[in-house]
Formats: sequence, C-alpha cells, structure tokens
Amino acid sequence: MTRELRKKYGNKNFEAMFHYHQSADEAPTIKKNNGEDLPAYQNKLQMKYRPIRPLAPKDMYRTNHWGENSNELKEYKRKLDNPNYWNNKENLQRKMMIRILLARKNKNKNKNNDKDNNNNKNEYNKYVWATGGHSAAAGHGNLFLESYTKVMETTASSVFSSVGLHLEARNYAMGATASAAEMSMCFKEIYGDDVDIFSWDFGMLEARFYLSGRLLHYATRGLLSNQREGPYRTVPAFVGLQEVDESRKNMMVELHDSFRGNDNNNDNNDDPSLADNNGLAFFLTDKFYWKQITEAVPDSAGLEMAEIDALPEYIRHFKCDNTLEKGEPFCLEKKYNETVCKEREGLASWHPGWKYHALLGNSMALFLTEMLVGAVQKLDDTIDIDIDDDGDDDDNNSEEKVLARLLRQEETLRDRMLSATPRELPESYDQVYWYNNTSDNWEDYPETLDYVAPDGGATEDFRARWNQLDRAALFHGPSICHTARLPAQTRFAGTLTNHQPDLVGEQAIYGRETYYVGIDEKEHHLQNEAKKEKEDNDNNKNTKDKPKDMQLVTIFKERQQGCGEELAKPDYHDYFMAEESEHWTKVSFPNAAEQKAYNYEEYTDEYKGMLVIVPRFCAFDSCEEGFLGVDDYNSGKWEIIVNGVPVTALTKLGHEAILLEHKDGIRFDRNKQGRYELKLRVNEPDSFIKISAFIMY
Repeated sequence: MTRELRKKYGNKNFEAMFHYHQSADEAPTIKKNNGEDLPAYQNKLQMKYRPIRPLAPKDMYRTNHWGENSNELKEYKRKLDNPNYWNNKENLQRKMMIRILLARKNKNKNKNNDKDNNNNKNEYNKYVWATGGHSAAAGHGNLFLESYTKVMETTASSVFSSVGLHLEARNYAMGATASAAEMSMCFKEIYGDDVDIFSWDFGMLEARFYLSGRLLHYATRGLLSNQREGPYRTVPAFVGLQEVDESRKNMMVELHDSFRGNDNNNDNNDDPSLADNNGLAFFLTDKFYWKQITEAVPDSAGLEMAEIDALPEYIRHFKCDNTLEKGEPFCLEKKYNETVCKEREGLASWHPGWKYHALLGNSMALFLTEMLVGAVQKLDDTIDIDIDDDGDDDDNNSEEKVLARLLRQEETLRDRMLSATPRELPESYDQVYWYNNTSDNWEDYPETLDYVAPDGGATEDFRARWNQLDRAALFHGPSICHTARLPAQTRFAGTLTNHQPDLVGEQAIYGRETYYVGIDEKEHHLQNEAKKEKEDNDNNKNTKDKPKDMQLVTIFKERQQGCGEELAKPDYHDYFMAEESEHWTKVSFPNAAEQKAYNYEEYTDEYKGMLVIVPRFCAFDSCEEGFLGVDDYNSGKWEIIVNGVPVTALTKLGHEAILLEHKDGIRFDRNKQGRYELKLRVNEPDSFIKISAFIMY
C-alpha cells in the first residue's frame, strides 16, 4: 500500500507530507508555574503517519492556569501519570484484534461447513468505517469514488484482506446536514448497528462554538449504536475529522472522561488492565500535523510547465501561491476531475476537489492500517499455541482463549457504559436538549425554569413536563428511529418498510436502485388529487376517514443529476408526506422488522415513552408555500393522534428535534404489540407536512 502511495506522490514528497518526524511534530512540553516539566506522554501520542492521532493530554490544557497547588492541576497530573487513562490506541487495537480473531474463527468454521460460508462472511469478516458529515464530506462536486471515504477504502482494502477482513467504508455524509438531532438520534438506523469506527465531519455547518454539543450527542449515540443480539458486540472507535476546534476537543475530553464508574467498579480484580479504562478509543485530525502535510505539497507557482508536468498526478496543479486548489497555473481549473460529466452538481468553491479528497483519504488509510498492523503484531506477540499429545490445548494464549478474554474485556467495558448513571455521563449531556429549547445555544441553558417558560413564568404543569423529559435517556437510553433519509442502512436493508416490498440494495446510480425508493412528490400529489375526486364523487365518508399509509416520498429530479456510468452524489433528503387532500394518514412503528433488527425485546423495559419527530429540511429556513411546521401545529392547522391519544402540543427540544405532548404529560404508552400507531391529518387547505424521522425513546 505505501509503495503505491509513494508512486502517487513521489517518494520524497510522501516522506515530507505523511511520515511523522518527532523533531518537527511534537508540541512544546507542558510546564508548571515553577518550571518543572510535566510528562508529555509521547508514547500515547506518537503515530507513524500524520495527521490523525489519539486524543491525549495535550488536548486538555497547554499551560497551567489553575495555580501551582490547585486541585485541577493535581487531577491533571494524575491523568498524565496514569498508564491506563490515555489508552485510545490500545483500546482501538483490542477491538481490531477481536475482529481479526473472529475472521480467523469464521474461516476455520467455513472449512468444515461450506454452506455457512455466506451467512458468516457478512457478519464477522467485515470491518466497517462509517463517515458522517456534510456536503464536502459526501464528496459533492466529485465522483462518489473520489470522496475521501472511498479513497481510504480503495487504498487500505488490500491490507485488511491480508488478515481476512473486508473493509467496508460507508460514505453516508449528506448535503446540508448537521450531526444532530436526526443523524445522532437515528445513528444506528442510518450508519448501521455493525460499525467498528465512525467519523465526524460536520464543522462547516456547526462552526459556532455553542453548537459543539451536537458532536457530543452524535459521538455518544454512535458509541452506543451496536445493539445487535449475540456475544460479539464491540463499542465503535471515534475519529473527529476536519475542523475539530477547541470547543469540540473539550467535548471529546468530556466523553473520554465519562463512563468510568466509581472506585468500586473500577477495581477489577479479575482484570486489572481494565481499571480506570472506559474502553473508548478517540482520535482526531491534528491541525498542526495537517498544516505540515499541506506545507509539504510542492507549489506549482514559479515552475516551468515541464517541471509541473513532471510532478506526480496527485500533487500536480494542487497548490499554487501557497494555496490548495486555487491560483495559477491551473490549480483552480484542475480542481475537479473533468473526464466525466463536467457540469455535474456541486462544483462549488466551498467543496474540495479530488486531490484534496485523495490527500485526506490516503492519510486516513495510513492511520487505519497502522492501527491494524499494530493489532496483528500484538496478536503475534500474545498467541502461543501449544497442543499437548492428547490434543488438548492448555495454553492460556491460544487463539480461542485470547479471543474469549478480549471479548470478555470488551463486554465488561460496554456494560459499564450501558449501566452508567447520569453522574457518569459527559458533564454537558443535559445542556444540549431541553424542554422548550428554541435557540440551540447552550449558553441559553436556563438557570431557572422561568427563563424558558412561555410568557415569562413556569406554571406547575410546565415544571412537571420539564422534569418528565429524561435528558439522560436522550443521550444514553435505547431508541428506535423511523427515518426516510438516504443513505441509511434501514432503507437499504428494507427494515424501514418492514420488507414490504421485499427489496434491498445500496448506494446506486439513478434508475438502478434495488432498494425501495418511494414515490415521487409530483406523482404523490397527482394520485391524491385523483383519490380525492373519486371520494368526493362517491360521497362515502367512511372511505375518506379511513387512514391511509403515510407515503415515503422523494424528489426524483435530485437523483437525475447523474454522471452516466459513474455514481455521483447519492444522498437525498427523502421524507414522509401527508397532504390536506388525504384526510387521515397513519404510521406504525417500530414495525416487526425494526423490532427484530434493533433487538427491541432486550431493551423494551428501558424505553421512556418519549416521542420525537424531525421535520424535513428546509434550505436556509425557507420552506415552500404550504409547508406546515411546529407553530402551525400548535395553531390547529394539522393534528396527530398516538394510540388514540390526541397530541395537544409540539415543543422544541433543540437542533430540529420536536417533542410530542398530550394533555397529561409527554410520555405515551405503547399498544399491545409494543408499537405506536400515529394518525396524522392536515386541516389547512392546499397544505402538507413533511417529516424526515419519527423517533421513540
């Protein structure tokens, strides 16, 4: 793999750009006020390649501003000196070791039972990376295979194959999308419940520091996303990609410090290595290292054309006048690949071109394979198979016993997360969503209930509803999401539609999708008008009042902007839609497929009965004429009934999440099938509702 990258960038350029050099890369040693050095903990930071590195002490505080004898400094020193505290690399490699050993076990099993081969291959031989992000992360303006996620997959796949793993990199970034609330509340339904490592790249849409709580919720829900049945459930690793500023680093530190329990459950006599370890693996793109990479890219300005032409393709016309993808000669002109459909959508100044995506994607591949090689080396150092003459394996370090030990460790750490009390959650968990949050700004988090109560006063009923909202459950509790967005695993697997029709698929060129795509909005409207005319002519009230299934709707013109045989921009803001002409529509969830897929029975007693909806995205808060929102609901222009109980109000929780309420509170009982039967009706003429997701906690 590295041999190929050296060809693409040139050997000297590869060394200067990607390879870590201690003298140039290390930040200054942190010092106390009296000048005594604090340990820099280099072995917890150092990577072979730039720019991704573990979250580690230098992310906390670079200087001592507490005072020489402060409790804060003492706590910081304790964490620096604790060998089990900053263990992100070790935790990721443990998770990788589990995947490698499961793949080996599966391979051996398949030798003895070929008919199980296909079933086991998908389950245990995959290693899944999931990318979350906005349009730039999705690769808009480029071909889909040029996006950094797919570049990483292409570059690193052979290394993973060498240890029996199939690297599956899901580029599930979406244009005009933030990391919360839908992406976080619907994490497992969108990205999957089998993710091994996931990333955050939403900075362009969450630039304001007070929105950093979105990263906190997104990362937390991702860590808890694996709810599958079976003994092989690992907690995914997390990578904060571009634009991870100080406020977001603080969120990562909060998460890193969470789920550790108290002194009693940290004293693990059976496995001392788990003491003070929450099992989490956090990494981020170091801005200083990324700057070193881009500074090492050869500048085309001032070179003769023959010299430029002699540059390797991946850095030719990449940097001009010390700026990437801008300037002369030809850096802006050559930003995008022009071999296929030159006029494709997304050719914007704020979207990076193919060489930038390649640079980031290849650096991600170097990070991932470095961690994988380290995991393999640890296994080689650990496993020692010694079979006695009688065929018994008495060695504690056989593959089977090492796997069992690693799985036991991972399960212990995962259980610690799942059983965490609110005190063990991230410190800011209750300042992201709250009852009647109309600003998304956690600086507005109320000191008193009167601050957020309408008309300046908190009634007894308002206080009761505030207290009923379980904000810990929104972060930490089980949930099921019924989302229309694409890409999403629930759409591709047919789970959303309860396998009716029984179609499955993946991201595909328009017209070649094999999953259920829904109905076009224009066709939906025409069908509704025809049905209304027939019902009016028949004058049958029973037919009008009988609820119809709420339709999964798409806008086909978004899909038609393709690139022939090349996939480009396969992310869409699909939605559930109801028009005034339909009278009553209905949604039932979680359906049978959702209950099975998301292990509903295991967590059924932990659901709180809180229902949330997320409206369909409106560009720049400018919705089309006839679109009805929250304020329209509260003025009676549309209505919802849940299991026979009228929804009396919709209340904002923040970040586009809307809470359903009834006259007695905010929690709804499920029916005998464990479901919510929602009936929705639009009362305003020539109007409609568009809902992106229904969520239950």
